[in-house]
Amino acid sequence: MTSAMAYFARHKDELGVYNLDGNDAIVKMASPYVAVWSPDGQRIASVTDDGVVVSDIPDPLAADGMDTRIFADSSQHCRNLSWSESGRWLVSHRPLDKEKGGTEGDNITVWDPEDGTIKLQCKHNRSVRNNWPVMKWTKDERFMMYLSATGEVQLYDGEFRKSAPLATFPLGHVTAAAWAPLCLRNNAIVYRVALFAAEGHNDDLSVSRPAEVMILQAATAKGPKEQIELRHTLEERAEEAELHWGPSGDCMLLHTSTSVDDTGQSYYGGTHLYSVSKQAGVHRITDCTRGDGPGDQSKPLGTIVAISWSPNKDEFIVISGSSPYMITLWVWSQHTQVVDKVMTVAQTLHRNTIRWNTFGSLVCLGGFGNLAGDMDFYHRSADGAKPTLTRVSSAKAPCTVDVEWAPDGRHIITGILAPRMRVDNGLKIWNGLTGKEVAGSSMADLFQVAWRPTGEECEDITPEEFAKQEEVAATTGAGKKQAYRPPGARGGGAEPPNPPKMAPPPAPKPAPKGDEAKPKDDKPDEKPAPVAFRNGSPPDIAPPSRPPETKPPPPQKPPPAAPPEAAAAMAAAAAEEKPPQPMPVEKGKGDKGDKGDKGDKGVGKGGAATPPIGKGGPPATGPGMAHPEAKGNWKPDFSGKGMDPFGWEKGGPYGGADAAAWAYWNSMSDKGYGGYPEMWGQRPPSMPMGGKGKGGDPYGGGGP
Repeated sequence: MTSAMAYFARHKDELGVYNLDGNDAIVKMASPYVAVWSPDGQRIASVTDDGVVVSDIPDPLAADGMDTRIFADSSQHCRNLSWSESGRWLVSHRPLDKEKGGTEGDNITVWDPEDGTIKLQCKHNRSVRNNWPVMKWTKDERFMMYLSATGEVQLYDGEFRKSAPLATFPLGHVTAAAWAPLCLRNNAIVYRVALFAAEGHNDDLSVSRPAEVMILQAATAKGPKEQIELRHTLEERAEEAELHWGPSGDCMLLHTSTSVDDTGQSYYGGTHLYSVSKQAGVHRITDCTRGDGPGDQSKPLGTIVAISWSPNKDEFIVISGSSPYMITLWVWSQHTQVVDKVMTVAQTLHRNTIRWNTFGSLVCLGGFGNLAGDMDFYHRSADGAKPTLTRVSSAKAPCTVDVEWAPDGRHIITGILAPRMRVDNGLKIWNGLTGKEVAGSSMADLFQVAWRPTGEECEDITPEEFAKQEEVAATTGAGKKQAYRPPGARGGGAEPPNPPKMAPPPAPKPAPKGDEAKPKDDKPDEKPAPVAFRNGSPPDIAPPSRPPETKPPPPQKPPPAAPPEAAAAMAAAAAEEKPPQPMPVEKGKGDKGDKGDKGDKGVGKGGAATPPIGKGGPPATGPGMAHPEAKGNWKPDFSGKGMDPFGWEKGGPYGGADAAAWAYWNSMSDKGYGGYPEMWGQRPPSMPMGGKGKGGDPYGGGGP
């Protein structure tokens, strides 16, 4: 099935037709302003500087064999093209020149693509942006309806055996129209159409005419035969509408919107969703199970973001609410003539796009536009009589502008297109079952991508394929909410650096007794102020009062190394799985150490810090000089008040206090804390401060 796995990409240099497994275009043509495949995939209609062009594309693809026809009297200013249902006719639209006041001639033309002859022309002096194509054929092309600029809907013979309209539908001010799927009644084909007329406004913007919806039997196989099946005036305001027929043609969904939300809940305006059928009438769909009674009107769905029917079952998906949105699955019952909500796919999910594959067996829910580009692929299965959606894979395509399924129902293409995105333009092709990218290409100024349709019968995904992938998804945890992982740890990138190993917490020291519990000066004990860390907590360590964070903090500078004696003691304690034990320290001798030149006496008794706990210590590294491992700005100081050697910024004047702290101690004074100074938080109240010495070893028991 070659044609099903080909696509075209239109960029600034050319339009190329590619195979799925190839990186080079097989068929090339000059880059047109607009291009569209015919329904059978055998032709491409485009607009170039020469006018409207139809190109026959060989199947299988080949570099030669392409036949091109330029239509005479066509305009290079055409910007919209559309085909009839079977590709029998081609319609072109040229916007009118505003500077000429719309005085030009006909700007909509129906062409015979075989020879370029004109079958019908008319003038449309209104924008077609929201309702193109304005000419729509029935599935068998027996009839064509034209939505004119005045809001009238005219019925034409689909083969143009007559150039004049066969009938004009009895509803004016129409802004949306859609043919229903063909149905049989009394062994005869019946052609039905849905029409919507928007509300009218006075000069002061007040409502002059309410909105209406109509279902009309327009014709039979014998010819036009108007019969109004339903005509309903909406109570809620409606300025615009989308009409969505279900596959059976028994129910239609009416999605209306206004530019202003009267309830004030949405900045983007108000929306409503209705089910419309000949038997049940018009009912507003709410968040309740059924939308067929006045009691259900109390809980609306909220803003309707997206809606889409399954291509072959009377089931549809609705994305509604405010971001992150709710996604629900609904079923229309022909037996009960009501809409039932059968499943809530997700309560909160950042998705705004719904794309069913050709068979309705796999659906893509994507978050594009201003969302991150996440895609989830769900398998539609039936648990008894109740349909369910099971997620089988996920992928991510950031900045995606357009997305479309291939005819085989297994592959999907995403495009980053200009002019919406001016950078990183390109396309990617994904396997919907596995969520893996199978092909991709970067193209500057890429404007359009489209799969080649096929007239061949494609095979749906088998239950065995789904079962195998669902088993893989269950094994890998697909479909389950995962803990946050930083980008560098999600695979495909560098491994994050190992966080520095921290020393175990110190063993609690018994409260001091007698005179030892008293401070050595006349000042009462004061609870030190909390330490203010830069990021709220030391690097890689959560504060004890907080639960452990799921999201690890970014790597920080490792803490300074402990003295060899302390490190050895802690390593031995960790190996024995016991709390570290205090190291014996020789009692210091000597005088007060007023200049930091001896520092061997140390009046302090030592605090309750991690080892060592002593009553003195070896001499300092110098007369008041900073430790050589200082990471901040420091200078030698012979005043006996050395800089904080391990501070991250300028150290304080009392370097002996908490020499390895990550932030300043807010309660530093001329008293050392004693003990090992590498504290991660504030000093516990049970830890008495050390002596008054000005030059003791910062790792010893003496004060600074």
